[in-house]
Amino acid sequence: MSNWKNLGATDLDNIKVSNGVAMFKVTANKKNRVGFCLLKEDGKVALIPVNYYTFQDLKGSFRIIRTPHYTKGDLTTEQKNLIKKLEAESDKGIQTRYASVIIEYETNSEGKMIAKTGTLKGVKLTSKDIVNLQAVNTTASIGKNDIIISTDNEKMQSKIFSVLTNKDGSPSSKWLTNSLFKEDDIDLEESEKEIWTADDIKTEAQNMIVEVCNNIAKEYSWKEIAELLEEGEDDETEYKSIKENPEIEEI
Repeated sequence: MSNWKNLGATDLDNIKVSNGVAMFKVTANKKNRVGFCLLKEDGKVALIPVNYYTFQDLKGSFRIIRTPHYTKGDLTTEQKNLIKKLEAESDKGIQTRYASVIIEYETNSEGKMIAKTGTLKGVKLTSKDIVNLQAVNTTASIGKNDIIISTDNEKMQSKIFSVLTNKDGSPSSKWLTNSLFKEDDIDLEESEKEIWTADDIKTEAQNMIVEVCNNIAKEYSWKEIAELLEEGEDDETEYKSIKENPEIEEI
């Protein structure tokens, strides 16, 4: 069972945005229907804060470092000193992105579903995305309803979020209402297809999120951080940024 709950999930009601981050490219004349499927126990979308620092290590290599999740009251004196060193070494200080998991449905350019299936994807959310999603979420919960993502300015990468609702108030999320088939069964006759249940999708999303966070910014232990700051790292160690992980998309 994934320990995703230990990552410090928050939700749209409790995020205050201050720093901007990079955006993924949206394309003109294309609408994407997606559903958030990493949910907290209260049904709200779970968003994992990924706090990281960027700096050059003692060998001059560019590093992206994520500390273990913590609350200030739990830090030891040694760990507090490491945080101070990270803040001093980093050119931008602590930066935050938010990770989650979506299901992207198979749709046409208008966002209309053309098959009862979808693909689970890890996502990182920019500050602008959070602000826009907070506004959308006041209209209807994105934990129960799918959303459409489009753009009115591809060059400027401006994104538009709109929530899909049913007139009777029932959830519009196809994945949440057990309306999907597993992607591997798409070519089978409908009577032979296996329902991709909401519980299965939730479990898969929970199992994905740790890797999603590490693909955005790798988590280091306190010992590893101390060694990196004080001694440098082996040149053979790989440090992966979001740009090196195309399977992780930003929305």
